[in-house]
Amino acid sequence: MIVSAREFTSAAEIFASAAAVRQRCFHPRVRPAPKAIVVEALVPEEKAEPTPEPKWSGGPRPLWTFVAMRFDEHVLAFRGETEVMAPGRRPVSDIVGEVLHAFPGFTIADLKSGRRQRDLCFARQTAMYVVRHERPDLSYPVIGRWFGGRDHTTVMSSVRKIAALRGEV
Repeated sequence: MIVSAREFTSAAEIFASAAAVRQRCFHPRVRPAPKAIVVEALVPEEKAEPTPEPKWSGGPRPLWTFVAMRFDEHVLAFRGETEVMAPGRRPVSDIVGEVLHAFPGFTIADLKSGRRQRDLCFARQTAMYVVRHERPDLSYPVIGRWFGGRDHTTVMSSVRKIAALRGEV
């Protein structure tokens, strides 16, 4: 990258140049959306023994198939908009709902709130402990975000405290 010094003759030129640089950096020109690329399917070379093809109305069968996927599922889970489910795992809301049966009077919204009432904090800590042990695939930050945007150290502290009360430590 070549950088050269520029001579300014007035303060107005300096401000105009700074405004132009700011415009280029923070408000780039709108680029047109990329056009779709059409890729033709590859047809395998003829083999000595032709195998019966399944029903396919579009000519020779392609070597690839379309699969419905969500590429941004991990992003949505990070934001808390959806929960990535590992096979055989229960949703966090179901686990927390079972824990709340032992703490009548509290709801999931209470656990996600910022209130720090003693009984509520104990219920929240217990729920964090149970979620961590039933869903080891979830990290501390993910559990903290589910419980109303709490920090991972809060979840770690909760898990350690309940483990100590249960005599596991």
